[in-house]
Amino acid sequence: MGQIALVVVPFLIGLLVFFLSRRVERHLKQYKHLDADGIRECLSMLIEHGADGAFVIFDDMASTRFVQFRLEATEKHAASLQSDFPCSPWSAAHYEGVRQHAEPLATVSEQPGGGAVEKFLHVDFGLNVNNAVEFATGIFVDVFGCVRVDVSARSSGLTRMSGRLPPPLTPAAAWGHVLGRAVGEGWHYLRTAGGMFREA
Repeated sequence: MGQIALVVVPFLIGLLVFFLSRRVERHLKQYKHLDADGIRECLSMLIEHGADGAFVIFDDMASTRFVQFRLEATEKHAASLQSDFPCSPWSAAHYEGVRQHAEPLATVSEQPGGGAVEKFLHVDFGLNVNNAVEFATGIFVDVFGCVRVDVSARSSGLTRMSGRLPPPLTPAAAWGHVLGRAVGEGWHYLRTAGGMFREA
């Protein structure tokens, strides 16, 4: 009995770790290599499941360029998608290009900055997801000079899992979600193995 347990229990633990790693890998792949349709789906989920201040960041897969959207949804302010772009040493060369792309698509205002940020553009799309997607794709391709829209996504503040691109979109949160499910399944496996040992 004891010798069987020494062999089977490590095997089951190894199987559980393998299961976890595969689940996390599949989970995170959903948030990589997104095109315009993937951006649209993430923004729709931000509106549907985001709390006030929730955000999604789209990172270009081939560079450090990114575009961030935030949801404002308070009792005093109707829900809207917003994006802010700073005028700082690293972004000043793109500032006017971002403004030109934003003005036909959203309400644009200029806000004072602080520190290294001289000022920033505040872009409010309301709930017009299509305009927000057009803005993001235009920034990546026309302003940042990316060859195509190929981004990963990460988020904070989304309230529940739903759809093909479930929030949250962070590796740590993905591990937490998968671990919670896998521990329950792993416990079931261990209990089943224990029953086998008793029967033996």
